[in-house]
Amino acid sequence: PTIQSNTPNNPPPAASLISSSMSERASKGATNDKKKAAGGKTKTAAKGGKGKGGSGKASKGAEESSTSDTTKESHSRERNREHARSTRLRKKAYIQKLKDMAQGLRAVQTEEIRQRRISMQKLVDSQKIRRSVVRTVLQYHAQYEKDTAKW
Repeated sequence: PTIQSNTPNNPPPAASLISSSMSERASKGATNDKKKAAGGKTKTAAKGGKGKGGSGKASKGAEESSTSDTTKESHSRERNREHARSTRLRKKAYIQKLKDMAQGLRAVQTEEIRQRRISMQKLVDSQKIRRSVVRTVLQYHAQYEKDTAKW
């Protein structure tokens, strides 16, 4: 590599070497993942190297193991997705149930408040009538009213 000055557009050489080697590794890893997902072999498995579950030989068993691993992973992912979906639906139903319950409780509370106001108004009205009757009786008593029809 050629030596370049450290400017904002040109990073230092060590950093560029590290970042380029990291990006190469990442792209190789992505390629290997794609091959695995397609059911193919990675370079190490194709060369006969020790891959996933292999004994160092490129054999039919290693290929089946790789395929079964990918199917297991895909089934696991599918189960996970389904579980997440059902969990979200359960949560949604639970929240809706809580909202309905809160609305019902508010309706009950409103009805109780209305009933309390009605009963308080009845109590106030009956107390007014009692006071009026007691006041009238005391007035008749104070005036020595003898007419029993007024009483």
